[in-house]
Amino acid sequence: MKKLQAQADMLIARKAQAAVDQIRKIMLTHSLTTVDIEVKSKSEARS
Repeated sequence: MKKLQAQADMLIARKAQAAVDQIRKIMLTHSLTTVDIEVKSKSEARS
């Protein structure tokens, strides 16, 4: 059972890392920074 849980945890970690890598690629492609994203999020929250 522990081995199965370890495999599941590893799969989740890999998927999370793949998502982060994809986000970084998109940010680089569009010359975005975290500041750009934060500004957009804050303005949407106020609407």
